[in-house]
Amino acid sequence: LKVGFPRRRRRGRSGGHRAALLVDLDRLGPVRADLQLNENCLTADLFVSKAEFKAAVEEQLAELQAGLATLFESVRVSGRVSAKKVADFEWEDLRPARAGRLDVRA
Repeated sequence: LKVGFPRRRRRGRSGGHRAALLVDLDRLGPVRADLQLNENCLTADLFVSKAEFKAAVEEQLAELQAGLATLFESVRVSGRVSAKKVADFEWEDLRPARAGRLDVRA
C-alpha cells in the first residue's frame, strides 16, 4: 500500500489524495489499483500484467463503479494492461520519500 498526501496548488486548491495498492489474486496474479480522490470525485485505474486477464477485470468494472457511486459524487473506473506498471509497484518504495509521498511503513 502506498499513500500520498495532496500537494498545495495555487489559490489554495489541493491536488487530491492518492493511494496505490497491489493485490496478488489466485486467478489473475498481481493486480495494481491506483486511486485518486479529488474533492468528492474518485478515479480508480486497475492494472493487470497480461492481456488475457483484462476481460476478467472489465467484467467486474460496472459492478465496482455502481458500488462506489453511492459514496462519491463521480466515479471513473478503468482496467488496463501494463506489466510495467504492476512491476514498478515494488521498486517505487526504494526511492527516497519526496514531497507528496507518505511512508506508511514508518
